Amino acid sequence: MTDKPSTILDENGEPLPTLDEWWEEHKDDPIVWDDGPHLFTVDMLREAGAFDFPPEWRKSLGVPEVKPVQRNLFADLVDDEDAHPNPAV
Repeated sequence: MTDKPSTILDENGEPLPTLDEWWEEHKDDPIVWDDGPHLFTVDMLREAGAFDFPPEWRKSLGVPEVKPVQRNLFADLVDDEDAHPNPAV
């Protein structure tokens, strides 16, 4: 096995830069977001059920914070409500 990775060529047969070479050349370029068409429309997302979540899951929509419900996962396992769940204590 060689230490040098295989060279990938573009459509003109020219070698493409390595990731390190590309980053060194483009690291200071500004990020430009394209305002073109999006991959999914809001209607497509709605149809797929992407918005069918309880309001407390949608923090980004400005829903007031809901306090979590305290649940006792082992309540059904204890016969006596006054008994300590750990008999060794």
